[in-house]
Amino acid sequence: MGHIKYMEKSKPIVYKIEYRALGKLNSLIEKYNNKSAKLGTAPLEFSIKTLSIFKNEIERKHLEVSFTGDPARIDGWEFLGTIQHAETGNILRSVPGKEISEAFRNVKPHCEHCAKYRARKDTFILTKEDVTKQVGRNCLRDFLGHDPSTALALIDMIRQLSEESEGHYPRMVQPIELLEMVAAMANKIGFSKDTPPLAWNYLFMGPKLAKQIREGSMPHITVDAEAQKTAKLAIEWLATAEMNSFLSNVKTASTMPCITQRESTLAAWTVGAYLKAVESDKLAQTKAQLRREELLKNKAIGKESKHLGVVGERLELTLKLVLSRKMGPGFYNGTTILYKFITKEGSYVTWFTGSNLELEEGDQIVVKATIKEHKVYQEVCETAVTRLTVISQNEAQAG
Repeated sequence: MGHIKYMEKSKPIVYKIEYRALGKLNSLIEKYNNKSAKLGTAPLEFSIKTLSIFKNEIERKHLEVSFTGDPARIDGWEFLGTIQHAETGNILRSVPGKEISEAFRNVKPHCEHCAKYRARKDTFILTKEDVTKQVGRNCLRDFLGHDPSTALALIDMIRQLSEESEGHYPRMVQPIELLEMVAAMANKIGFSKDTPPLAWNYLFMGPKLAKQIREGSMPHITVDAEAQKTAKLAIEWLATAEMNSFLSNVKTASTMPCITQRESTLAAWTVGAYLKAVESDKLAQTKAQLRREELLKNKAIGKESKHLGVVGERLELTLKLVLSRKMGPGFYNGTTILYKFITKEGSYVTWFTGSNLELEEGDQIVVKATIKEHKVYQEVCETAVTRLTVISQNEAQAG
């Protein structure tokens, strides 16, 4: 497709087309630019703006296509348009932004360059300063001194865009519009695997979906400032995210000038992956905060903690469980569990084991255990034990 970019200072040609015609526009501009490449001329540059109106609370869209400069100008001569000659009269097809005088409504298929009347289907109106000429297709090259193929292709493209846009042309959309719709849906009802195809349906709303929205069985989704902000943040995130195979595909799809439904699911995951990353960051921040709070709590409680006994001594202890955490694989591919207890006097006792005591935090037990090590963790004295044997167990709180 051609280069989509911001408009330059030169006055653009603006043409309004229906929203569903973007796929057709894409195909026609590709054809135009292929012809331009063969002739060694610059590709057609344009930008697309989506305009919306609301009818019965349903959004209706159309596209405003701005062609930079004036490709229909050759050596000072510019095309005003085409006269299509018919037995019942002439059809005047003006280039957007130009106007063919009504004086040409009934002219014959006459060429003012060769001065001959022929059974021509079309003649072309060109103007330069105060001079206007009617020229036949076969005389254009001689009249202008250049191959007019690209200018004629532009005129033909504009003519086709004014016709019915259905047919074999695929439906297409600019990625930013899809991402904004996906973001609007995610902000209102959340993001799931069903969001991408549903967002496409909202952009190209059919009568069935419109009826469901009116009846209230489907939500009414509109792109607001918050959705636009979410889409923008998602695009910025993807530009710097660490790539894997999936995200590389997502990035490729979301940076295409226009996408079909085939690419839309991948492109939509720009928002989905971004929201997942944000949620992961929030979860990590929450866990970090909980760890900080636990550290402060342990420090506060652990001010009274003292090392128990001597290494190798076996003691009978009354303990309350304050923490149990699976730490990963242990011996024989089992799971190592950390149990952290506190005594009535406020001293911490830890035990690493592969055994599951089936205790809940707050449960009290009486044990016999051997002192393995005296250590300090997070500025709190802890006594590590081994060979722990439960003597009795109840749910009473240790003092």
